[in-house]
Amino acid sequence: MREDRHTAKSRSRIRFLRRRLASERLESRSMLAADFSGLSAGLVDRIDWQGLAVDAYQDQWVVNFDSKQAGQPFASLIETSGGPGWSVTELGGGFHSLATPGTGIDTLSFWAASAPGIVSVEPDFVLAPTLVPNDPSLSQLWGLSNSGQSGGVADADIDAPEAWRVTTGSRSVVIAVIDSGVDVNHPDLAANIWRNPGEIPGNGVDDDGNGFVDDVSGWDFVARDNTPEDGNGHGTHVAGTIGAVGNNGRGIVGVNWEVSILPLKFLDDSGSGSTSAAIAAINYATALRTAGVNIVASNNSWGGGGFSSSLRTAI
Repeated sequence: MREDRHTAKSRSRIRFLRRRLASERLESRSMLAADFSGLSAGLVDRIDWQGLAVDAYQDQWVVNFDSKQAGQPFASLIETSGGPGWSVTELGGGFHSLATPGTGIDTLSFWAASAPGIVSVEPDFVLAPTLVPNDPSLSQLWGLSNSGQSGGVADADIDAPEAWRVTTGSRSVVIAVIDSGVDVNHPDLAANIWRNPGEIPGNGVDDDGNGFVDDVSGWDFVARDNTPEDGNGHGTHVAGTIGAVGNNGRGIVGVNWEVSILPLKFLDDSGSGSTSAAIAAINYATALRTAGVNIVASNNSWGGGGFSSSLRTAI
């Protein structure tokens, strides 16, 4: 980050300071940035297990069994005390796969607590290969997945492929990028740019009544119009990190393969902007959230100037 000097101007006999804010420096990058295969075949349930929602094969359990303590093999125990249709497959090392068709967790837990030799019982969790997108420049993104490819420390990353196994994002989630604008037509971003459901494009009317005419995809608080295009590149870079479309065979991939990016431009083409414009952008996002738009976060990769109580209040 860098700091710019305060500039003083006089307007209507009132002297005030306009704090200049500057964008955060990012690594060099020339490119930004879905379908993916589902779980393996089989009946899968989403169940609550120890306070977490997990995917597990229906009525399938992994049992650790001590036959010496029980005085009999696990198969014999199932024959004498198991439920109708229960079956066992030995896995080795004292572990068994137990199928319990039509038996709920509570019933199975009660049985396990009273049966001799049961060391542990847990669902047969669904596993799948780590999800890796086909974006050709993924290997450059060591912050997402680091194998030491740039001479750095392997696994010094955010474990993105492991996270993608859980979710690759959702366009119902809106992230406001308060920056230098965004290239909304970029092939790795266009599909993930937020569209204002309350506005009719190009009709010159403030359809949603928020005070901004035709704000179909955000707002430019520098030029004060509805085209928050990026003349600097910083905001587009940030947007790509957040949500470049994944698994589309081009460019890079964002942390979210699918997301809705709301461009709010307050930094000019030189990469600096005023506190007043930053406050206006933050308040715009807040008003949309209050009106029901699912803005879950805003990205603010900028700084400079002194402490502003007004900016703090807006945030």
